Amino acid sequence: MTPSDLTDALRRVLADLGEDAAQRRLDPRWRRPRAEVGGDWSSGVALELAASTGRPATVLAADLAAGLEAVPGVAQARVTGPGFVTVTLVAPGGVVADILRAGPGFLRSDALLGRTVRLDGIRRSGEREVDDLREVRTTVVGECLRRLLAASGADVALGPARAGEPVLRGVGVGIEGDAVPGVEGMSLRIGPVALVGALAPHAPAATTPTATVSGSSSGDAGRETRDAGSDLTDLTDLAVRLGTDTLRVGLLRVPPEEPATIDVDAWSRRDDGNPAFRLVHAQARAAREVRAGAHLADEPFHATALTDEQDAALASLLADTPRVVLRAAQGCRPDHLVRHLDLVAARVGVWTSTRGLTGADLTATGPARDEAAARRCLAEASRLVLVGGLDLLGVTAPERV
Repeated sequence: MTPSDLTDALRRVLADLGEDAAQRRLDPRWRRPRAEVGGDWSSGVALELAASTGRPATVLAADLAAGLEAVPGVAQARVTGPGFVTVTLVAPGGVVADILRAGPGFLRSDALLGRTVRLDGIRRSGEREVDDLREVRTTVVGECLRRLLAASGADVALGPARAGEPVLRGVGVGIEGDAVPGVEGMSLRIGPVALVGALAPHAPAATTPTATVSGSSSGDAGRETRDAGSDLTDLTDLAVRLGTDTLRVGLLRVPPEEPATIDVDAWSRRDDGNPAFRLVHAQARAAREVRAGAHLADEPFHATALTDEQDAALASLLADTPRVVLRAAQGCRPDHLVRHLDLVAARVGVWTSTRGLTGADLTATGPARDEAAARRCLAEASRLVLVGGLDLLGVTAPERV
């Protein structure tokens, strides 16, 4: 977790405390604490905000520390000195051990246990043919919300309400929340879908999903843009050329209520500029590291062997994933999860390039072997998080791309 991540977390804590004005003036200026104080980062933000909030610095610092302790990746937050907030981060090894123990279930929680959410106006894929891309988008968003809410512990019901049961309907998806934060009283509207580019004759798409959603840009000048209506030929061609996983991830990457644009040409390519391909490719790269370290599979995991900053940066993103899943469920925003997985995928790419297993690790002994085994475990943790995240999006992740 970086100082920037801690600042974002502080903003959320201040918002929860009702200190919106203080949130806008926030400037934590994180510093390394003195050795005798301990911890990883310290800030005097409570001292600076005390006067404007009308609260003693030590009291405000205590509230900020309590809020930060609930943030994944933070092991401890406490008040030091006259009102400093001092944070100790979770060691990368601890996060990795938790993920290896839980598997893809690491992304799941009981935060919404005992609460019921009804989704109306959607249906499962394959129930009948659809002839409108907006309807496709409605179904994709609804399916993903069902998975996200269930992963957060909610009891999800589909279909029309029973007699006397309130359901809030919007365009396509109606959501009734039983005291679910961020869902109760919400009527979700699904934005329109437009096509950019032409559907020229082509060979069938590769089985590996690729996708992106692009808005208008100078690169779109002169390209055909049209609303996606009820042209079933377009839908058939899109499914063949792009693949259903491509459409799924691309449409989920945009906030549901905003217009989405399908760039046929860009979505047809297989490269890291294509977000869906990056997700699948990143987990395949992590899986490759696991295979490269197969000779280390029986080695004990030494959490303290992960000391590099690249290890910590990747582990911090992995640790934050369950919180993102819950936030996506509560806010009915699958795009939050897609964009977080984008960050994980990018970090995995950097990590495998700089910390990936090499031929020297095959014969390493002593501490060097312990470190190699720990890096293999971090690669496996990354793979598990990406596989779990893709599953929530409805995408199957092959280990080889």
